[in-house]
Amino acid sequence: MVKRSAKSSQQSKLSQALLNHREDETDYGQDMADIPPGISRGVAQLVDAKIGTYQSGANEGEPFVYLGGTVITPKKVTYSPKVFANGKIQVLEPVTTGVEGLRTGKTLPICNTKNRAGKVTDLDENVDIMLNELRKLGADTSEVDEDSLKLLLEGLVEAGPFFHFSTRASKPSGEYPEPRTWESWFGSEGLEDYDPDTGDDVVDETVDEEEEDIEEEDIEEEDIEEEDTEDEVDTDSEDTDSEDTEEETLLELGEAADSDSERSADAAETLATLAEEAELDPDDYSAWVKLAKALQAIEDEDKTEEEEEEKEEEEEDEIPKKGDVKFYKPPRKQKAVEAEITMVSQGRETVNLKTLDEGKVYKGIPWDKLSEEE
Repeated sequence: MVKRSAKSSQQSKLSQALLNHREDETDYGQDMADIPPGISRGVAQLVDAKIGTYQSGANEGEPFVYLGGTVITPKKVTYSPKVFANGKIQVLEPVTTGVEGLRTGKTLPICNTKNRAGKVTDLDENVDIMLNELRKLGADTSEVDEDSLKLLLEGLVEAGPFFHFSTRASKPSGEYPEPRTWESWFGSEGLEDYDPDTGDDVVDETVDEEEEDIEEEDIEEEDIEEEDTEDEVDTDSEDTDSEDTEEETLLELGEAADSDSERSADAAETLATLAEEAELDPDDYSAWVKLAKALQAIEDEDKTEEEEEEKEEEEEDEIPKKGDVKFYKPPRKQKAVEAEITMVSQGRETVNLKTLDEGKVYKGIPWDKLSEEE
């Protein structure tokens, strides 16, 4: 019997492999280009869900869940890039770019974490957030445990749910002149019967012409806050979120963002912007209404501090100062006299006075006996 050489056998396997795949459809791979801002109520499909481990940073060695989706619609988006240059925010010429097929992703820690502002989120809260994101995509988490989490993620990828998402840019600053793109996911509710073949093929015109007015606004670099905060710019386009918030309470915005209404994406985007200004991370909260309550607590605290500061200022204004000129009506006098304060006793809340016309001295006069007018 003639033995076939190892080389001949290898060539036969190569020939068979070529026959097996020579007519396959071309796979161009996942486009990992950065997704741009300006997408509102887009649709993506989940294509990846897995457990990973942080390779560096404060959470090195700790686990996380990664969710990745591929953009279905819009096919293209038009937006105006913003940069910080020459001490001000500049809006560049509008750019139209294709976004179909780009990746949108979320990294959800399943460990104790600390954000840039120093806020600590424990394992329990992070797991709550992670499972809520899975439920938003249609997963049943009622029986999940540590051993079955991987299988749940694999099943979710196999189901390939479609979901709504949006993107927006952080505001550039002197320290961070190139803005980041924030991605928000809103779940698959309402997209159970979505057909990508009939999806939106219209350019998403998100540029507001009024935004171009921002080019004229000079912003001093020293006024730029730390990363993940946004300064107010005095233009109509930049005040949109503030005006919306005045019309609705934060709690109403949270309820709208968690709802299945058409306003869900807009309300969520408004809350995300407010959270960025308050240095809060929306991903730290399992529901938009919880984020809204956190924002309300900060707003109430700020209001209380402002009221206390105003009260202190009013009290300081009420304290007489040496050199001030006041009116004082001496006992048994028909008319008040105009006098200069020559000494103030804060402990006793009294002053010494010297009249302007005769130079007569009055000592130990209570503050409440003084007036601004005759």
